[in-house]
Amino acid sequence: MRARYPDLKIYAPDFFTQFNFFLSHLEIYGMTSTSIDALEDLALTDKSFNGPGADYVFWITCIQRQKCTSIWLRWLSKPCRRR
Repeated sequence: MRARYPDLKIYAPDFFTQFNFFLSHLEIYGMTSTSIDALEDLALTDKSFNGPGADYVFWITCIQRQKCTSIWLRWLSKPCRRR
């Protein structure tokens, strides 16, 4: 493959280290809760997509919020940007 595509570079970002950092430092990313998802939090009365639940890491168990997905996509695309 290298012979055919000499300029090809394959990147393997350490996503798990970044994800663990993310979960340990939610405030940096404007997130608030990992202990419960937005739909199951009985104290969260406004469950709209643009309400306070938007800052929860998970919307429903194991399904991350769109805000999280956009953060993670920035991490994954960073090594792929033209230099």
